[in-house]
Amino acid sequence: MSTLFAQVAEVFTRRQEKKIEDREALVKSILDGGKKAPTAAQIATALDEMGWTPEALEKEIARRQQRRDEAAALAEIPALEKEKAELERKGAAEVARFDALVKPLQDEHAKNMEAVNGRYRYVVMRIPQAEAMRNKLLASYSGPLEAQLIENREEQARLNREISTANKTAQMHEDHLQFSEPGELTAAMDKTDWVKVKESTGATAWHQGMSPEEIKSAKEIAATCRQAAADKKKELAALVKREAEIMEEMLQP
Repeated sequence: MSTLFAQVAEVFTRRQEKKIEDREALVKSILDGGKKAPTAAQIATALDEMGWTPEALEKEIARRQQRRDEAAALAEIPALEKEKAELERKGAAEVARFDALVKPLQDEHAKNMEAVNGRYRYVVMRIPQAEAMRNKLLASYSGPLEAQLIENREEQARLNREISTANKTAQMHEDHLQFSEPGELTAAMDKTDWVKVKESTGATAWHQGMSPEEIKSAKEIAATCRQAAADKKKELAALVKREAEIMEEMLQP
C-alpha cells in the first residue's frame, strides 16, 4: 500500500510541477506578446486546465512585469557606470582647459588691480593736500581782486540784512491781517476791538483793531516787502556767483 501512495505522490508532484511550468509558459507568452501570444479562448482553456483564476493570472503578470522592469533598470548599471566615468573625464578636462585660460587672466587682473589700487590710494591722499593749497593761494594773493572780494562780501552782508528786514516787516503786517469768522467771537471778547470789513472776495470778515484803510495799507506794505526781498535775493545770487569767480581768479599763480 505504501508503494502505491508513494507512486501517487510522485505523480501528483509531477503534475504540480507541470502546472507551474505551464503557468510560467502562459505568463511568459502573454508578456512577450507578438504572433505567439495566446488568444483569450486559449488563455481561458489553459486556466481551466491549470486550476487558475483570471485574477491570479493578472496579479502574476503584474508581478512579473514589475520584476522585468526592475531587472532592466538593474541591467543599466554597467552602461551608466561607464558613462559616469566618461563624464567625469570630460568634466576634469573642461576644468583643466578653463584653468589654463583663466589663470593667466587672473594673474594679469591681480597685477592691474594692484597698480590701480596703489594709484588710487595716492590720489585719495593727495586730494586734501591739494585742497589745502587753496587757502594758501588765497592768503598769499596780493592785487586788486582782494579789494573786490571784500567789497563783494560787504555788499552781500548788506543785502542779507535788508532781505531779513523786509521779510520781518512783511510778516509783521501779515500777522496783523489774521482774522476770524464772526461765529468765533465770544461774549467775553470786546467787540469794539474788532472791525467788520468786506474782503476783496466779497466775504465779510472781522479784523481786530484795524479799519478798512489800515487793512488795505497793511496788505500793500506786506506785498511790497515780499517783492523787495525777492529782488534782493536775485542781486545776492549774482554777488555769490561773482565771489566764486573772483576767488578762482585769485588762485591763479
